Amino acid sequence: MRLQRIILILSFLLAGAHICGQSEAIWKVQVIDLDTGHPIAYAHAFNKSMGRVWTSDVNGWVEVSLKKDKANEVEFSYIGYKSLTYKIELDDLGTSKVPEKIILELDIIRTDAAIIDGKPDTVYGSKEYHVADFVFFKKGMLLLTYGNESHFRKEAEQSKSIYDNCKLVWLNDWKGLLAQMEISDKVIGFCGNHLGLPILETREGKLIISESEGKLLAEKISESDFKQFVEPVIDTLANVVYATTYNPDFPAFEYYSFDLIDSSYHTLRYIVDQPLMQMFRSEYKYLAPRAKLEAFRHELKTGIDKEIVGAYMTGFAHSMYYDPLYAPMFICTDSVLIFDHYSDQLLIYNNLNELIDSTQIQYHRQKKSGWTQTLTQDEVRGGIYSVHENNGYFRLQQISTTDGSTISSFRLTHRWPEHIQIHDGFAYYVYRPYSSSQKKFLYKERID
Repeated sequence: MRLQRIILILSFLLAGAHICGQSEAIWKVQVIDLDTGHPIAYAHAFNKSMGRVWTSDVNGWVEVSLKKDKANEVEFSYIGYKSLTYKIELDDLGTSKVPEKIILELDIIRTDAAIIDGKPDTVYGSKEYHVADFVFFKKGMLLLTYGNESHFRKEAEQSKSIYDNCKLVWLNDWKGLLAQMEISDKVIGFCGNHLGLPILETREGKLIISESEGKLLAEKISESDFKQFVEPVIDTLANVVYATTYNPDFPAFEYYSFDLIDSSYHTLRYIVDQPLMQMFRSEYKYLAPRAKLEAFRHELKTGIDKEIVGAYMTGFAHSMYYDPLYAPMFICTDSVLIFDHYSDQLLIYNNLNELIDSTQIQYHRQKKSGWTQTLTQDEVRGGIYSVHENNGYFRLQQISTTDGSTISSFRLTHRWPEHIQIHDGFAYYVYRPYSSSQKKFLYKERID
């Protein structure tokens, strides 16, 4: 049933994209440097008329969608360069009135400030609002800001931050304000960015954040729907959906794929922490006879192993001896990467779900490395980084997908940054100076 609902929603999304595509045309153009004539990789093309953004490939080529029924205003930009804007009618494509190359000129002032200086750059700061969290969203980023933190919480919420007087702020890549939206509920924070749609968790439930005609929209999704067909989905690659059976209260889970065209199901990897699983199942031994009988009856009724039932009966998953599994999956270009920290392997699959390579990884085993059990991906450039902490300083280490070694290492300037993410060669994070009256700001640092 869960798979069917995933298929239904994603099929609808893919169908919607196809329908939109019928009213669009493609403008293929190359972005190059004025002085050198070399292509500019990872430059941005922003169609303001559609509210969509694209990124150039390693050879500077980018395909921009144009609306057939209206004029299009497309802005080309890259960090350190002056941006260029073109106003295009669809008929211009057929009459060759549009250029095949976009030539960007270096902006000396911006280059000195953003690149040569090397200091953290403030992306967003306010005298009235703190930044609580952020996600990358469409042609920019979406910030969750708040006026104050709630100090009166339910017992079940003591480990969470609850924010009052919240507002969503949508910025483009150049810090320009696109839209804002106030949130009336008390907010806990973002709980994922699923298929490009951020999910905001509030006390009253979860909200899917989307955009229409330049405005932010919030639509409530039930907890059961979220658990069944939103949370399990990791990503998509062409017509294939990648998902997981992950449950934080169980020491094993599966990564699988489902093809929307031929309905084929394929298990990629079964992740298990064997020592923890043995401890988990051994909890059954310590049950009282009556509890063992109850677990056995539950096995007969549901088919779930009595030893697993016993572990849930004792609450072992919420004890000091239990750590939830962490073995993330990433999609990089046309490959699927699984970091199995319990077998010390990085596994690489092609788009046919075939295991094409594997290599040993050791960054998570190194003593005194301070690994925070966090990997993060630069979704623009594809790099994977492990996050390490020592005395409040955080270090980002790029991991080679060829041999599992460390390619580069970068230490962030500020101590105790929060919500570290990497995007297009920059590290973004939330930070407020210690013992300062300043609100929490969003910063970025160039790491390459």
